[in-house]
Amino acid sequence: MTKNFPKSIWSPKEALEQVRAALPDYAYAEQFKVDPKLITKLNDVIEDCDNNKIDLDLITELLAEAANTLPGAWAHTKDGVGDYFMSALNHARMQIGKDILANVLNDLGFVQASSWENHGNNWDYTKIVFGFKVLAVGVSTGGVVSFDGDPFTGYPKREMNVSYSAIKQSIFDKYDGLENVLKNFTGKIDNNYVDAVHGLLLDAGFSYENSSFTQVSGKYKTYVDYFDDNPSLKDVFQVRVFSDNEKISESIFPASKFEYPAYS
Repeated sequence: MTKNFPKSIWSPKEALEQVRAALPDYAYAEQFKVDPKLITKLNDVIEDCDNNKIDLDLITELLAEAANTLPGAWAHTKDGVGDYFMSALNHARMQIGKDILANVLNDLGFVQASSWENHGNNWDYTKIVFGFKVLAVGVSTGGVVSFDGDPFTGYPKREMNVSYSAIKQSIFDKYDGLENVLKNFTGKIDNNYVDAVHGLLLDAGFSYENSSFTQVSGKYKTYVDYFDDNPSLKDVFQVRVFSDNEKISESIFPASKFEYPAYS
């Protein structure tokens, strides 16, 4: 019979504290098959959280190591570490995965198109939209993020999607040409798509009154259009990028992303 436990409401710091409390002190770590370095790292990161230095990538890594360590540390007891505790820990890891994903989506200007749903397994699902493409997204109770069922970055690296950089790279891998667009909007690599487009608009003297412009940079030609008179596209920008007359990207962004004082 499957046990259904309530989802964790632990914050990242609370999850670290719960794990630290469930593990032995440094001096007794090896006796309970625990790497003493894990105890030291947990103490250090909890202290960082107390000082508002929260590194979700590092917390994800430590909680994963702790989840693998806890069963062995409690193997000498009758009931072990406990299903309830592990369920709470793993759902905390899921929420951290969602938080890292949200940071990536916000930085790239993506839109989460639906609320999270669970289909009775260890994954929650949603959809994200960018331009004309929709991706199915899952986050596991281990904090792993999948795109269209794939929890790894593209070939050849195939890194598991548990960090900010891996999740962002997976999105680039799924949206062919997006990374090139990021590099060429401002003439340099810019990890924030919104800021890249914003800079491009400012450089071109764009305003809501001047609703279209074209920029040519080397072999790249970028068209930006603002459809104020089209009800179905009102308050969005369409950005199309061509290389040697071949379209390599076509995306739509909400105009709200570009409501800067320079445009008022």
